[in-house]
Amino acid sequence: MDEKKKIIYSAFLSNGYDYANPWTSDEFDKLDTYNIKDYRNVVDESRFFYKRDPLASTTMNKIIDIGVTELVVDQGTLTDNEQRIVQAMLPALNEFMEVCALEYLVTGLVVPEYEFYTATKRDLERLRIKRYNSLTLPSTLWVRDSATIKINSTFLTDKPSYYVEIPSDTVFFILNKGVYPDGTEDRELYRELATNYPEIVNAVKRNDYYIKIDDDRNIIRSRYLSNSPYPIPYMYPALEALKHKRNIRRMDYSIASRVISAIQLIKLGNDEYPVTEDDEDAFNEIRAQMRHRDSAGKDIERIFQLFTNHTTTIEWVFPDTKALLDDVKYKSVNQDIIYAFGFPRILITGETERTGTSDPSYAVLSPKSTMEKVRNKLIRVAENVILDTLEYNDIPRVPGDIRFKAINLHNFDEFTTALVELYNSGNLSRTSYAEALGYNLDEEFKQRKEDQELLEEYDLPEYGQLPYSPQPGNTEENKENNEEGE
Repeated sequence: MDEKKKIIYSAFLSNGYDYANPWTSDEFDKLDTYNIKDYRNVVDESRFFYKRDPLASTTMNKIIDIGVTELVVDQGTLTDNEQRIVQAMLPALNEFMEVCALEYLVTGLVVPEYEFYTATKRDLERLRIKRYNSLTLPSTLWVRDSATIKINSTFLTDKPSYYVEIPSDTVFFILNKGVYPDGTEDRELYRELATNYPEIVNAVKRNDYYIKIDDDRNIIRSRYLSNSPYPIPYMYPALEALKHKRNIRRMDYSIASRVISAIQLIKLGNDEYPVTEDDEDAFNEIRAQMRHRDSAGKDIERIFQLFTNHTTTIEWVFPDTKALLDDVKYKSVNQDIIYAFGFPRILITGETERTGTSDPSYAVLSPKSTMEKVRNKLIRVAENVILDTLEYNDIPRVPGDIRFKAINLHNFDEFTTALVELYNSGNLSRTSYAEALGYNLDEEFKQRKEDQELLEEYDLPEYGQLPYSPQPGNTEENKENNEEGE
């Protein structure tokens, strides 16, 4: 190869791309430093693929839908009225647990926050809480953006310190004493901020844009390495495969766009009848016929009549669509994503890759263990919200066990058989028996009483009649009627 060709060849290969082999013996992907900048990039990528990739979003949603069941709070030493206070909080807490679970799976860090308000007597009546004129109850439950949290650790202890970043627009507002970035002013708000939150204002003035979180008992952090305090999100092992899958999809989009803008090739003349400069009128005539149906600069209509001689040929030039139509390229990368999540296909789509190759009872063991670990971390937040509420209202008594309802991933026939055996052996209450099948025993008893009153009012039998069956009550008259029937 001469020097000129070498220069052209080198320029072609270096045209904005790095064609060097990334998989050398000296370089490999690793979480080496993994500081706050790296963690924020991981969080951004995890959130992107949760919103964009169907397999990632479905897996996360399934873990939450199956694993985050309803909260159950035993009464413990609470009075009946105090137990109603706790029960009134459960709907909001159940929804908040799902928010925390999603943040934990996607970012690996949950920083919950909640505020309280004073509920009036009317508010308490709607919640079926009696004997109180007012109570302090949680008003808002929310989660801080994990990407704004800075984590510091030292070699002296394994307990890290958490800091929340002050938003840039708030920094600008404080430094300019009540002026927003768009030029509008709110001096009164600035004075309230300086009065109620002087630590934030003073921190910004000394160029310290992070505020330490003193009460970090509710913060949940997933697994981390010893060389960095930042957590490794549940989605992290799948990020590389998700990126590769998106590149494959980008290739498909590129091929599809070329198919849409396919080239129509019109040839005039051949070896026997070549086109010369004198045949320019033939080109103009065909161009005029093709433009005949063009309207307002839009594309030429695909189907049209073209009048020409036998030397003209029209061809469509399409790119090779074999790679676009072949979905095998996604099979391997999707399998890597499923392996990274450790979640069986049968729980994602309800089916296996091959018929009869998976036992659901064994397939759910690993994801159930994962969901139990997530639940164990989340329950601490629910406990603190409930206990803080009782403390704010000077209630010295405490509830009993606070837990999620059991995860039911059993075969339905086996599950119901086990319930019947527990109930018949006296080891399961009627209430638990009804709840396991989705019924409220108290409501069922009330409904049965109403049904009984209606049956008596309309003089209807309690049970449906069967041939030669004794009637309810088994009176002498019924016995005689049964004997006559026989």
